Amino acid sequence: MKKSIVWLAGFILPFYFLSSCSESRELMAEIPADSEVIARIDARSLLELMDLETDDGSIKISSQLQKILDENEVQISDNLFPTILEYLESDDIFFFTSKGGSTWVVAKSTDSDGLKKFLSDNGLASSKEGGYETMASNSYGKWFLKGDLVWWNTTGNTSTPSDLVNSIKKDGSIGDVPGAGDFLRRDGTFKVAVRNPADKGQWICGDVKFEGAEMKIEALAYNAEGTQIHDAVLAPINTGFLRYIPENPMFVGAAGLTKNFNWKLIGTFCSRFGLEAYAVYESLLPALKSIDGTLAVAAEYKGQELADTEDLFDFNYKNYKFIILAEMKSENALATISNIRQMLALNGMSPDTTIPDRMTINYFGFTISVIYQNGYLMISNYVPDESSDMSMGARFEGNHLCAVLNLNNQRLSQFTGEDFSFGIDANVNIHDNKGFITVKLTDQPLPFLLAIIKNALR
Repeated sequence: MKKSIVWLAGFILPFYFLSSCSESRELMAEIPADSEVIARIDARSLLELMDLETDDGSIKISSQLQKILDENEVQISDNLFPTILEYLESDDIFFFTSKGGSTWVVAKSTDSDGLKKFLSDNGLASSKEGGYETMASNSYGKWFLKGDLVWWNTTGNTSTPSDLVNSIKKDGSIGDVPGAGDFLRRDGTFKVAVRNPADKGQWICGDVKFEGAEMKIEALAYNAEGTQIHDAVLAPINTGFLRYIPENPMFVGAAGLTKNFNWKLIGTFCSRFGLEAYAVYESLLPALKSIDGTLAVAAEYKGQELADTEDLFDFNYKNYKFIILAEMKSENALATISNIRQMLALNGMSPDTTIPDRMTINYFGFTISVIYQNGYLMISNYVPDESSDMSMGARFEGNHLCAVLNLNNQRLSQFTGEDFSFGIDANVNIHDNKGFITVKLTDQPLPFLLAIIKNALR
């Protein structure tokens, strides 16, 4: 099927428009401190990772990318994009989401008159608005020019740079924010800072890199004073739980918890999903606080491959083997099992009470087992044994938190509702007071960004 060149232009233009090889300038003074997400992008480096190179404003396409375009019947001309590089001077382009929900790009121009003409020649109508030269169209949103500064409201709503200036006057700029501001100033291809939704004074910052078919993110967290947050509430994971997980799990996650773990923060997060989610958290809180070590969860999809119309994550539990494991002292585990029995009885259910350290529950046609064994309280829909080969031990060893997700292309497509030509092997871990996220695209030979482009053009 013929693909529209408009899609590819829309994908590339934001980066291409805002690229140049001039010396970097400080632009963070133009971004409000109360922004929710800020990304600093070296657009030229991203173009190169997409197998695109720029020379005097023209686009050079590699043979590998050209093959992808040809396979999908996409035609792109070398001179499709007129030169805008001469009008913009910074490789450091800032994308950010303001407190009101608008998404912005900010950059600096070397030739404001030339930029105005360029935008006008490409169909953007000019007007004056609040002391800014405004250029707007339905396709490209609203651009604002004042002096050598350029703002682009990609959301296309009524928000203007004057709104940003008022926020900066009130609360300062992101450059004034300790920790996050310093992080964004460091060199890198793609850096992002996200305000912690559970604690607005904290920032979670990530340095994103692309290597072959992998995307790697190194993450740090900063408090309101700009001090890096240490994972004192976490401890090394006890990998012994891996003996009990399903044989071919698609997901495994674990964290080593200490008595200082902030369960209140988890409660705040759960409350964002409504009263029911918070009620579940409250009912589980006594058991959660009694965990003395590692908390883990694992799941395996054991059904047949599903048809395209079915949902892999429809939570038909018969298609899954799952287990939750929590390290506990014996007295705490027995108390938790007793509390579960009482809660089930209050809801009209009759769990097995024959043995104090285990019980079974018949729930909507399947059986859940609750067992305390070898220091672990285990809740599962199968009877766990010690048959696992511990092959995932290397991924969890030495980490304080670790999660592994493995989905082939069919399962990924069913999960997202989109058509994917690749699968993913994702790994998240925390150790040495840093977080690391690695996403590897499987079932395909292309570099990460090229695979994304190819899949989007399908």
